[in-house]
Amino acid sequence: DSTGATIINYDKCIGCKMCSIACPFGAISVDPLTMRVVKCDLCSGDPACVKFCLTGAIEYVTAHAYDLKRQRERITQMKRILRGGA
Repeated sequence: DSTGATIINYDKCIGCKMCSIACPFGAISVDPLTMRVVKCDLCSGDPACVKFCLTGAIEYVTAHAYDLKRQRERITQMKRILRGGA
């Protein structure tokens, strides 16, 4: 999807819960009332959790921006290693 969120296609979901087991972030769970798998869909690009986090601990960034940040961190780390200060 355009927000970078992974969306569940309930027409194809068979309820095996393998996605919940495999998710490294623990972001997929089962709704105890419907017994359907649910996960964050980033509120369609406007995550409510970001707005309501009083301390600002949650930040919404696009997948592209996150990738750029990780690349910059790796470059900085590589420069440190090359300078001999691992």
